[in-house]
Amino acid sequence: MKKLLSLSLLVGIAALVACGPSAKEKAEKAKQDSIAIADSIAQQAKIDSITTAAAQKARLDSIAIAEAEAKAKAAQYQKSNPPKTEPSTPARKGDKAVKNTIRGRRS
Repeated sequence: MKKLLSLSLLVGIAALVACGPSAKEKAEKAKQDSIAIADSIAQQAKIDSITTAAAQKARLDSIAIAEAEAKAKAAQYQKSNPPKTEPSTPARKGDKAVKNTIRGRRS
């Protein structure tokens, strides 16, 4: 009985070892795993570059919007506050220009 139990145990272990993957299958599995890892890294790098480009574009867009708003505010300010010209001073009685205008002459 003891021999039979030992023999069945050895047969069971041999069956488990025989059912496992061969060295060729293990190598193929390792190759597939490394390809999957490389693809994953490449995909992540692509996502990172797209994200970086999108962030850069968003930054440039916000700068352009801010500049456009500043220009619009400046234009609005110029429209509502035109440059003031020097008021003409009223002519005094002794001014030469007033005397010439009164006499019909222009200088």
